[in-house]
Amino acid sequence: MSQEEEYVRCDRCFEHFPAEELEECPSSWHEVKHGITIGHQFCSDCCVEVFQNEGCQSDVGNCDRATKLMAEHLKNYAEKKGFSSYEGKEHVYLDAFKAFCLADFSVSPEEIFEDEASLLPDELEFFEGKETFMVKQVDKKFSFSKVLVSEVLEAFEDLGCYKDRFYFLNKRHVLVVTSDGMWGALAPRTEEAFDVERSRFIEETRYGHKFFELGKEDGFVLVDTKMMEFDWSKLTDQKFVELCCDIVKSLPQVAKVRITEGTSDLGQDIEAIEVISSLVGKIKQKLTIQCKHFLARKVASSDIAQLPNSYSQLKFDVFWLMTDNYLLPSCHRMLDAWDKDDDLPFKVVRWDRKKIEDYLRNQAEIYTRYFG
Repeated sequence: MSQEEEYVRCDRCFEHFPAEELEECPSSWHEVKHGITIGHQFCSDCCVEVFQNEGCQSDVGNCDRATKLMAEHLKNYAEKKGFSSYEGKEHVYLDAFKAFCLADFSVSPEEIFEDEASLLPDELEFFEGKETFMVKQVDKKFSFSKVLVSEVLEAFEDLGCYKDRFYFLNKRHVLVVTSDGMWGALAPRTEEAFDVERSRFIEETRYGHKFFELGKEDGFVLVDTKMMEFDWSKLTDQKFVELCCDIVKSLPQVAKVRITEGTSDLGQDIEAIEVISSLVGKIKQKLTIQCKHFLARKVASSDIAQLPNSYSQLKFDVFWLMTDNYLLPSCHRMLDAWDKDDDLPFKVVRWDRKKIEDYLRNQAEIYTRYFG
């Protein structure tokens, strides 16, 4: 047999290779006759270039080489982001806070979470709030961090995967997001987030109704049954800390809360332990809460700049800033930078006046105690 008969030409680089080293591409072909097509055959190097430059994510599952390349790219991405293996399983990568995972299609969400009771979108109701992605199933409702949903979708985009679709694992209460080359899964938050979004929606609807002067002729009638007023000048610094403490105590996932003595200079006025849902079960994390009762000005970055230096003493998992004013852009930028800094092993939560007021509208007892 001649050398030409033993070797086959790659349809991209036009070099000749042993036939077994070429892969027929399911997305690239030429028509030899009307209605008759022949798939192009590529060598491994050309497949890598096509995958990186043109994208073969839609071929994952149909092309062995595309499936392998997708797995390699996801593994490299996970290592770069500092993700860990999910319970020692290959192809599934867990973020540092165990709140979401990413995986390729060599494994399925149902297999990983041992939950075959999946609900498709037409069996659920979805609502995207300001900070929360919500799922409702008949009389049950679940909240998921919109930030984490965005991180999953950004990972899809970074890896060239699109066509996002949501569904729900009913037994584990896990939200699954799939694309054409990989999938992600998120653990739920508590109903507290659902209540905050509900309150915010009501408030924004009230203001929108007034601003646009909507009425019956618009098919929109709003009955305002409760107006709460917040006079923050009534509170002293200590009273504001006590209010923040009561708010934290009211959260269903919080197990222990106390106002601390002697640590305010370190950036901690309150410490708490919360038990949260993760993809590996319930986990405890320590909250360090700093309270800023600033009536005359907004919170600046200089007001919190020393916080990372206190980490070695306080050892917290979450830094939570609460203020009855608002944050300057520089403060937001600093908190955003901390949240994205892999060298800082804590998450950041911020509640400004608007967020606190939204929450208190669902907490009449706490509201009355401080503003009634």
